[in-house]
Amino acid sequence: MFRKISHALLYSIAYFILEPRFMSDEWVIRKQTKDRLQKDLKKLYSAFDDAERLFSKLGRCKLCITHCCVGGFNRVTVFDRITHLVEGIKQPPKWGYRLYPLGSFMNPKRSHKRNCDFFTEGRGCSLSYYVRPAMCVWSGCSKIGKVLSREERNVYNRIKREVFEVHWSYALKLLFGGMTKKGEF
Repeated sequence: MFRKISHALLYSIAYFILEPRFMSDEWVIRKQTKDRLQKDLKKLYSAFDDAERLFSKLGRCKLCITHCCVGGFNRVTVFDRITHLVEGIKQPPKWGYRLYPLGSFMNPKRSHKRNCDFFTEGRGCSLSYYVRPAMCVWSGCSKIGKVLSREERNVYNRIKREVFEVHWSYALKLLFGGMTKKGEF
């Protein structure tokens, strides 16, 4: 129950505070905060490396015909935007940034049967783990859940927990003095 409340609170902060700030283009991350967020980035990338090893070992994603990336929209969140800003990517990726997979709601004519544009048959996601939306790094389908050993399930749960912890760290650092309006110091 606590985890669900914690997730709801985090995504509420992201949706109602952080995302509007970024979308307004009036707010920036302070230089000192970017430096502090670098530690979070290292932890996030370590979790991404673990996810890549786990999913490569399982080898299921390449063979799947019903992909978790179906829906014809991206899974990019404000947290991915923060990661890209800390990483120094000046221009947002061509898919833009949205808090959650809203594509089908924003454009009801989009097909739910179409895969994400970055899905490659026989390979899975064509993006490197460091560039993928975090949701695409740690999420797995029920088929994956059925083949995980106890040890693999522990690794999988740790990866999800570490990504969530980094997102909380991002939110707290940015909420409490980590952002400023452009032109203010």
